[in-house]
Amino acid sequence: MPMTPRTYDLYLTPIFKVWLGLFVIFSLAVPATLLVSASEPDGPPVFVSAMFIGAVTIAWLFMLAVPHRIVVSDDGRITFVAVLRRRTLAATDVVAVRPHSFQFGFLVVKGSGRKVVIPNQFTGFHLLLRDLAEVNQAIEILGLPTPSFR
Repeated sequence: MPMTPRTYDLYLTPIFKVWLGLFVIFSLAVPATLLVSASEPDGPPVFVSAMFIGAVTIAWLFMLAVPHRIVVSDDGRITFVAVLRRRTLAATDVVAVRPHSFQFGFLVVKGSGRKVVIPNQFTGFHLLLRDLAEVNQAIEILGLPTPSFR
């Protein structure tokens, strides 16, 4: 049975949107303040500013690489869309969907030879799980509600 073409969008709670806004303000304001104060004689050392800016850059790269949309095409390709990249897996190649071992709130979609880490807050994600289980009977779904027909 072919996959149903759908788009699944990441659901962001209102409190997460507030947290994200504070992160944006913090990640812009603090490095700017550190850089300005580093030029003063009694300011922090330049390496402190550089380390903080490096940490903020790594956090931004991680956040921008997290998928915010899943697109399922009619030919069975599943594309995980992030701001920085797109990763595509064939639905028949997906062997497991399970919680991430070291990141609370994230799932690992494991395909043959590659894996994609996604947040577990996609609207309608249960429909994707159902379709994956129909296409691939051997799929391993752990830590998530099992589709009812199995």
